[in-house]
Amino acid sequence: MRQKRLQSVAHNTMDHAVSGLGFLTPHVVEFFAVSDQRKLSVNLLVDDPLAGSGPLSQPLTTALQSCRQRFLEILASEGFSPAILTAARLEFANLDGADFTCECALESTEGARYSASMNSKTYWMHARKDPWEAIRRLRGAG
Repeated sequence: MRQKRLQSVAHNTMDHAVSGLGFLTPHVVEFFAVSDQRKLSVNLLVDDPLAGSGPLSQPLTTALQSCRQRFLEILASEGFSPAILTAARLEFANLDGADFTCECALESTEGARYSASMNSKTYWMHARKDPWEAIRRLRGAG
């Protein structure tokens, strides 16, 4: 049962990170557009989840800190505390333009690993949403 619940934490955290509720996607896309970095790694177990990530925009920082808080809420809703994990990361990788992958990877103190990932192109097609809509709004063009 524990395995299913921690897998659920990984899936729900990843889903929140890329959903419209988190409003993280436009900021991640913008980050990749203005930087030469191809990856963004977020440590969900520390107060400053972006330590060592270089200069980040305030909206991206705020959205990622909010995502970290939501991760802690999801973890608690499944009956766990962060102490049962040795690692909890969100990994974004730039594929091309507005397309990226997102993976939430967890590792328990027992060494078990749980992960959930998605490709933005597939996610947005499934959700029948236009990923560019939020980006246009963010840039003030629509």
